[in-house]
Amino acid sequence: MTGMGGECRPREADAVIVTEPDVTAVDADPRTASTAVGVTYAFDAETWIRRWGANKDRVAAVTAGSGDVRTATARSSPAAHTDAAPIQLPATPPNGCDMATVGVIVHAYLGAWETHDPTVYLDGLERSVAVTDPEAVFRFLHALVARARAVDGRLVASIAAHDLPADTVKTLLPLFDERV
Repeated sequence: MTGMGGECRPREADAVIVTEPDVTAVDADPRTASTAVGVTYAFDAETWIRRWGANKDRVAAVTAGSGDVRTATARSSPAAHTDAAPIQLPATPPNGCDMATVGVIVHAYLGAWETHDPTVYLDGLERSVAVTDPEAVFRFLHALVARARAVDGRLVASIAAHDLPADTVKTLLPLFDERV
């Protein structure tokens, strides 16, 4: 990337993968996001918001993989309450780890909050790989990264790489600009 003065400077990563064990996407993110959508396979949505959403203007969490898909939303700043229409989510979340429904929910939040530089935090990706094939996870991540980039947002995903075959991790890495 070239700066305004012609100097060459590195582009900030807008797709980051965290492969350190027991490190969440939020905890490893080098930047602080004021607008966040958390996708978690390890916590319920309300717990995710309480733990990582306190300092955010707009925050939503999606719990997936625990038998159903649940969401919770919080807006902590007065400015966040001026957002336009309520976010339309799927009426009946299906059972199981449904990446398509999670993708639709994240897409809705990114669309509603696109002027706020949203960051999607995805934790426990290895659990999704465990219940579906790596190709489906690759397509899911590819769509999330593209959607986040389309609204000048970011995706930070954590995966316990040591719990997966090396070739699966190698397949997913090209989707990301930076590995932490």
